[in-house]
Amino acid sequence: MRSPFLVHLNSAIISLAPATFKLIFAVEFVFMGLFLLGVPVFVMVLKRSKVLHRNFRICLLSMCIHHTTASTARCVLFYYQINNISLSHDDIVLVSAHLARDTVFGYFCAMPSSFAFERFIATRYWKWYESTGRSTLLILPLIEANNIIPSLLNSYFWTFGYYCQEINFAIMIATLCAGLLFFLAVFRSNLRLMNLVPFHLDAYSLSHNYQIRENIRTLKLIATFLKAAAVLNGVALVVFSLFEYSTELMSRIAFALFDMWVAIVALLYVSVLIYAERTFFHEMLSLIPFRRLRRRFMKVATPNTEPPSVTAITRTHFDNLRDAWN
Repeated sequence: MRSPFLVHLNSAIISLAPATFKLIFAVEFVFMGLFLLGVPVFVMVLKRSKVLHRNFRICLLSMCIHHTTASTARCVLFYYQINNISLSHDDIVLVSAHLARDTVFGYFCAMPSSFAFERFIATRYWKWYESTGRSTLLILPLIEANNIIPSLLNSYFWTFGYYCQEINFAIMIATLCAGLLFFLAVFRSNLRLMNLVPFHLDAYSLSHNYQIRENIRTLKLIATFLKAAAVLNGVALVVFSLFEYSTELMSRIAFALFDMWVAIVALLYVSVLIYAERTFFHEMLSLIPFRRLRRRFMKVATPNTEPPSVTAITRTHFDNLRDAWN
């Protein structure tokens, strides 16, 4: 019977294919380091970007924090595997690192339902939610509780043998599927409202239409993120299946590849979000280090000495408004 802990390697197994394992570990920790270096950049981008709702940006920040926690836990587990430390349920450091890392897998399975719930509140109680008052922050503890508590309990019951790993996987898959269905329902609801709400030039109708368009824009960003996550997690599922059902050495190499892929996915998640949301991308380029890189490696066009005409300024202004509205 395999250990329930996320430590399936030791020095004896690594010595069977040292070059392969060292290469995998090197790639894993390079990407982990890049992700940890990128987290402060993403935090600044979220702070500077005011277009998307504050609570949604805090949800993205929380996602990064949890992945950072998982990366730290991975370093602890890596220390256990290279030093051949015995694995015991009485080891509080081992159990804490294992639960922290395994809970994050369940956390990400619950993210679609949490995103959908946040957008459901934004749709149903749009006038209150649009105000971004302090009371709207009360949604965040509910979102975090939905992400963390079931995932932590699922990981705990599996780790301490209350049920098998197959049930652990089944719970995560059921959580993910339910969240995707909820997300799809909220998305379709907003599209339907877009066609039902009449457009008038009064403050109430303009605010309502703006909130619906904001919901759809945010939901499209989430949909792009979930599509990328489906591809990336599909690769992780294939690699983990090799760990479960292949021969001994191949199984251990597959588990090392799984840990490596988790580190790569963390960086790709952040990259997809920045690339998919134009305000994130523009805010990142406006940061001082990236601005200096652009000045150094990109040719700066010679500025026009003639001031733009009033017509050109007006056309540019309305073009920007149309892009922001769409």
